[in-house]
Amino acid sequence: MSSPSSYTSYSTSSYSSPRPLPGSTGSNSVSSQKVLSCAECRRSKLRCDRIFPCETCRKRGLEHLCPNEALVTRPNLAADAEYLRVENIRLQERVRQLEVLLAGFLQGGQPQVDHIMQNLAHYGL
Repeated sequence: MSSPSSYTSYSTSSYSSPRPLPGSTGSNSVSSQKVLSCAECRRSKLRCDRIFPCETCRKRGLEHLCPNEALVTRPNLAADAEYLRVENIRLQERVRQLEVLLAGFLQGGQPQVDHIMQNLAHYGL
């Protein structure tokens, strides 16, 4: 049988923490890992071939950004689109009212022109 001293080298304390993989620094933090992909591939979550400029950036016409720069994204693009949609509707309505106003001037219909002018003033148009 084995002596009790041989059991001490296999204590549970040696298994309590995972061993680092061969070739690793032993640190578990992600920040200590070397960044290999270019900034635009990381931002876009695309595969980078790590040859700079990378093939992904070349195909997208972004060679000038590779490897350290990335396109700037606009976080409120949906809100901007909604604002532009509403503004477009408002401007189309204003153009329609001005066209009616112009037609009224050309036909000499003063009562209709007065009504439209009051509406334009009321809505700040």
